[in-house]
Amino acid sequence: MLFKLCDFIIESNLHLLELIPVEEDLKAIYTFNFSTEKTEQKNQDGWLKTMPVRSDDDWITIAKKENGFFFRFDEIADFEISADDKTIKGYSCEGVPDSTISHLFLNQIMPHLVSGIDKRLVLHASAVEINGEAVVFAGMTGKGKSTLALYLCQSGFPLISDDFLIVEEREGEMYALPSYPGVRLWENTLTNFYGTEESFPEVAHYTYKKRLRLEEKSLKFAFDSLPLRQIYILGDVDEDKMETSIQSVKISEAFFEMMENIFRLDPEDEKRHELEFNQLGGLVSSVSFYRLAYPHNFDSFEEVRKQLLANLDNRKESSKQHV
Repeated sequence: MLFKLCDFIIESNLHLLELIPVEEDLKAIYTFNFSTEKTEQKNQDGWLKTMPVRSDDDWITIAKKENGFFFRFDEIADFEISADDKTIKGYSCEGVPDSTISHLFLNQIMPHLVSGIDKRLVLHASAVEINGEAVVFAGMTGKGKSTLALYLCQSGFPLISDDFLIVEEREGEMYALPSYPGVRLWENTLTNFYGTEESFPEVAHYTYKKRLRLEEKSLKFAFDSLPLRQIYILGDVDEDKMETSIQSVKISEAFFEMMENIFRLDPEDEKRHELEFNQLGGLVSSVSFYRLAYPHNFDSFEEVRKQLLANLDNRKESSKQHV
């Protein structure tokens, strides 16, 4: 089967639940072979070194091998990536459902894998389209990226990405590439949106998060890449005031914030690290950054929407004055 993710085609013998199947005559860039053989997750021969990952992903081990990379998700699955980064083999532990493998492949393996492509960064972020531009929400797990994106999508703004976002530089301007038309949220969050009568399929067997395909609720998806001019870093609300706030972020601060919110396959690759450093520099110098903080309750989202739209209008007016 062939599937489209962002702007590339994946050939897979496992049905990738969030993705849309495409015509068979297209050429695949990546191949995913899911084995019926089960892994017992014994110590692996040929590991050159293991590498650090983001602090919220302590359950993942990434190892570098002579013939590629190896990902281990404890007591769940192993993935082997070929030396050319084009072929991925997956092995599940006994009793792990296919939905879990699909989720890990799409939301962990692929973001890490494509992070090495020239002129591209892969952000840990959600995004929606507002007035023909990508509006991005960056932050670590639990900051409310997906919930905010779904609320804005419910308000009529097409979704671009739920959890990972590819940003590409084109002739000095940044563009955001759409990922797939779905979101993953906690069950109680979806209940706030749709009530207790609705039920949604699980994302994976180890989490209570549920999967929502946009088409099921007639929600819009942005199928084309869009210019990126504004990124909101989600922060903590002032507990004394408990009010929504949007504050400008300095370029130097934005740079280090985004360093913590990107996927990277091999953080010890000096050549790639230098390229990544330059790409981040280009991103923070060409995009406006703001810190967005809001009370994490459902009643606050309408105020967040109003302040976001006002902030976007102010940025556009300011840009016009400097042309």
